Amino acid sequence: MFNFKSQFKRYEKPFIAIVEGQEGGYDLETGKYIPPSEFQEVEMKGIIAQLGDDELRFGEGGTYTFEDRKILIDTDVYNLRRGQEVIIEGDRYRVMEIAPYSLYSHFKKVIVKRVSTSD
Repeated sequence: MFNFKSQFKRYEKPFIAIVEGQEGGYDLETGKYIPPSEFQEVEMKGIIAQLGDDELRFGEGGTYTFEDRKILIDTDVYNLRRGQEVIIEGDRYRVMEIAPYSLYSHFKKVIVKRVSTSD
């Protein structure tokens, strides 16, 4: 297995992941009601890059453009899922594809499609 931890430390940049809140319910031990929680913004880090020419194609998530991005995330620390939203430099993106490289290393390649801008 390859170790790319030093490259992650050198090139990773912060971004925000929108994490769903928890459903409300009752604590099984105390019987007290726990109200549902709201969506939360969680800071994560990853290597953020533009899509390469081979990735600018019609894929699972539709047609990709130069406005879309890929994020390499360290799966030992972070996790994203399809449909989740992230914010990179004020622009909002949706996770469209996740390619695991766990057979070779500790990261996933996540392709995100821009859904809105900060303008």
